[in-house]
Amino acid sequence: MKPFLLLATRDDEGPADGEYEALLARTGLSERELIRHRLEAELMPELDLDQ
Repeated sequence: MKPFLLLATRDDEGPADGEYEALLARTGLSERELIRHRLEAELMPELDLDQ
């Protein structure tokens, strides 16, 4: 299975981390399976959708 990508925009560290942890817990995905990218912290990276 390909990993899921979470594009996050929360600029507050606490709620951003809480949102990510909640998604991990609710979905049962591992950190390797749910990749988080915080758009407020850095530019959108090049994505290899064949990964």
